[in-house]
Amino acid sequence: MGNINRPKLDTEDIELMRKIGKHNFVDMIYIYKFYKTECKKETVKRRIIQLAKHRYLSIIETFIPPEYTVKKKKGYKIVSLGAKGVEIMKDLGAEVETNLKTLKNASSYRMYHQCQVAMVCDMMEYEFKNSGSKFEVAEIYNEKEAFIKDTGNMPDAVILFRPKAEYMTYSKERYIILFVEVERSYSSLKRFRSKVRAYENAIAEGTYIKHFDISAMAQRVLFVAQTDGQFKTILDKINEAGYDDIDILVSKYSQTCNAPSDRIYTNPKNGEKYKLLSNLEI
Repeated sequence: MGNINRPKLDTEDIELMRKIGKHNFVDMIYIYKFYKTECKKETVKRRIIQLAKHRYLSIIETFIPPEYTVKKKKGYKIVSLGAKGVEIMKDLGAEVETNLKTLKNASSYRMYHQCQVAMVCDMMEYEFKNSGSKFEVAEIYNEKEAFIKDTGNMPDAVILFRPKAEYMTYSKERYIILFVEVERSYSSLKRFRSKVRAYENAIAEGTYIKHFDISAMAQRVLFVAQTDGQFKTILDKINEAGYDDIDILVSKYSQTCNAPSDRIYTNPKNGEKYKLLSNLEI
């Protein structure tokens, strides 16, 4: 499967390109998790190289992020769509980035952040579908799709959850809206306060409910911390910023990617752990 001949694309190749088109960037950790999972890693790696050779994908090699090592050593591979991959996705009606030069020149941290957002979103979709949860992911909106002018915020992603068919108790679908914020740095208190106020206003005014033209049973914000130290800092900053009438949860990136439907999410107001879609009233 990893030869140099032009590959015959299969449904898994197309699905991978669709996912990459949605998120802009993924890394090899993501690919091993979601692509050709019945194959050995070496086989998958050779297939990715083959797809890149024929411009369906583009491989960007950059330094390993500090979350993996203290040294900026080369070897961390990020994958985006290649020119032919963009053509295929556009032919299938998908809206994908077409400025490949701009994508390749994006900062390593920006690309790595997008890889993290991709992993968080698609692990939630996978886990809620295959776990005993009563909910499933109905839709994932990336940063561009979720952007609403003049809200003061640009969520990294917005995920819509809905009850699984067997748990539907009403005729019209009602959703839980989850705003995802994968934190890249130790944000200032001023930034956190501004972000929280913007979410308070958008939720109170039903901005995203109107934008997506849906009925919602709940809206909440999830801050995902990259490191243990950052996790505590985010909790402290949220409490310092203060908030009312909105649901906020904080989680660690590693736990969110490994067990997103478990009781791993911390409510900043009381420090207790909850499931992602639990009732947070205290």
